Amino acid sequence: MGKEFYRESEVGEYSFDGTITGYEEIIKIKVTAEEVETVDFQDKNSEILRYGKLELPRTTVATTTSGRKITSPIVWKYTGNITGVNMVESNNYNRVNTDFIGNHNIQGTVLSRLNLSYPYRIEIKDDFIYYSGTLGFSDVTMRAKKDGSNPTVFFSGKLVHIVGDYIYYYQGGNLQRMKLDGSSKLVYSDITSYNNIIIKDDYIYYATYDGIYKKNTNGTGNTLLVIKTDGYKFTHFSLFEGFIYYDAYYPYEWIWRVKTDGTINEIVGKYY
Repeated sequence: MGKEFYRESEVGEYSFDGTITGYEEIIKIKVTAEEVETVDFQDKNSEILRYGKLELPRTTVATTTSGRKITSPIVWKYTGNITGVNMVESNNYNRVNTDFIGNHNIQGTVLSRLNLSYPYRIEIKDDFIYYSGTLGFSDVTMRAKKDGSNPTVFFSGKLVHIVGDYIYYYQGGNLQRMKLDGSSKLVYSDITSYNNIIIKDDYIYYATYDGIYKKNTNGTGNTLLVIKTDGYKFTHFSLFEGFIYYDAYYPYEWIWRVKTDGTINEIVGKYY
């Protein structure tokens, strides 16, 4: 796919073709850029107890100049006078922090439905495209039909992989997973990095500052495969035919591989 979706564009019709690694079909997306005339949303007042939860709408309906109705995401921002406080939680852009007593103003910005900055991962499952990017000031994962229609905010957080009926994502500082219907949520408290994560069969392979680990997808077990020593950096990380390939300084740029059961750890090449 292209490096980014439209953030600003002239009114008109646009067609895009793209490819995704491991997926044979050409992905076709047609975009019609129109002006928005009205938004179906009114000012609201809500009362809530301190430390309670207030969920704000994630989307609203906008009507374009042609009369079409589209679902557009809303990004919320605190506009009150408490200095240094963000009343909208950073990892959940539609939830209000209610720790402070008083009257608070929260303002929403309605965005174009394709106004997703810097998409960094796209995956396809059945009849849907799942893609992550930045919406306003938050990382979100969107879901749309394969023809690009009906895009919605699926959840706040970064998409990692879709394996079987599970979607793996990074949210709140940890790798997490849930079924595509939103059930069976699981948090991997010891996996705190978004990068260098591979999910294969029933295992998660991931790299940290300390080394390369292997963990069961059900959350049990945590096997250290490679101990990180001075010079290792783990910036490249790939799984192929039972081996994890990674790079390390020793003292040059060496390419290593370790077997997924940890029995073999050897140098296979170098580059300068």
